[in-house]
Amino acid sequence: MFVLHHARVLAALVLPVMSTISASAIESATTDWSLLGNSSEMQHHSELQQINTKTVAKLGLVWSVDLPTQDGLVGNPLIKDRRIFQSGSQSQVFAHDLLTGELLWTHEPLKAARTGSFMEAIGMRTNRGVALHDDLAIVATADCRLVAIDQQTGAERWEAEACDVAQGYNITGAPRVGAGKVFIGNTCADSGSNRGHVNAFDASTGKHLWRFYTVPGDPDQPPENELYLRAMATWGEGWYDRTRGCGSVWDAMVYDEQTDQLIIGTGGPAPIDPTKRGEGAGDELFTNAVVALDAETGEYRWHFSQVPGDGWNYEPAVGLMVATLPVLGKDRRVAIRCGQRRVSLREKLCACELGQGTGRIRPSHLRPGRALLGATGWHGKGGALQLWRTRLGSPGLRPDAKPPLHPGGEHTPTGFSC
Repeated sequence: MFVLHHARVLAALVLPVMSTISASAIESATTDWSLLGNSSEMQHHSELQQINTKTVAKLGLVWSVDLPTQDGLVGNPLIKDRRIFQSGSQSQVFAHDLLTGELLWTHEPLKAARTGSFMEAIGMRTNRGVALHDDLAIVATADCRLVAIDQQTGAERWEAEACDVAQGYNITGAPRVGAGKVFIGNTCADSGSNRGHVNAFDASTGKHLWRFYTVPGDPDQPPENELYLRAMATWGEGWYDRTRGCGSVWDAMVYDEQTDQLIIGTGGPAPIDPTKRGEGAGDELFTNAVVALDAETGEYRWHFSQVPGDGWNYEPAVGLMVATLPVLGKDRRVAIRCGQRRVSLREKLCACELGQGTGRIRPSHLRPGRALLGATGWHGKGGALQLWRTRLGSPGLRPDAKPPLHPGGEHTPTGFSC
């Protein structure tokens, strides 16, 4: 059975032959989809074979439900124990019976805006999904909270603050779970108003465990540790007078069970135009990067700067996954991300080894730890060519997928625009 969402409608499709099968038979023929991406690796792949290229045309509608949410549905529905869990605008969460579509409960953790800011208003209209842990459904709210909901009753079990909405933060992303923890980032919406960060909480109790900042803080204040002293040197002169950095972890996170690492994809620095940031800036760490953190402590492990000196906001902030792939004749654990650099169809897959942070963009552009840039196509450089990222010019929110039986293949839905 496939569960599809579009606009405000939640619908279930099934092959016609299944319409006369008993509920118990249907359950044995289907599987839960309890994690975003269907596994901790987030490869968006299912081993089920009943729906394939020969039978997909025979799919028929079993039921549909018009959800009471004023905006469309962005997040992927999750399935567990014959229930479908779906989030909507204003951070609402809906639970439906998988077989009938009956609405079991609705939870509305966000009654009204707390600040009335433009940033919060944007966040209230978008929510990218929930996470399931044991008997909890966990949603992040636009006003910077994590809320855990009882899967059976829809009652709140705990809530925790993950950022400060008064400082210009909001959350639209789906939490991720792993090792008894729930992880959540936030967004600055390219405003440059704050420091991006990712947080870990105890998934059962909501206790805050750690926070990792993706960019350095005020240069006039002592940095948290030597890591941020090194990062500060890459931001150039006078950067803090113009921006607080951003580097938001607004979507891409994946927990790798094999290495006990949280892999995050960070957003670009703000403002987008590099001439309005620090003079003589370098990679502006850790923006536009794939960053690996120790999931237990939140400590930095490694990073790969995918778009250093970014002048286009082609951030690797969506669609991250992990896999074991053959590299030069040896199986290696890697993080995979294509990025939003869909300006050139020659751009290839970026794979970072989980232990070292080495990676590659193209065979001619190899260097451990960072990508290399050409001299053409720079945003605003010389006035000769300006390339702007648009909804059609990047993979956006549609997930990448990797078939396990084809270790060299990845499917990336995308648009192309110059």
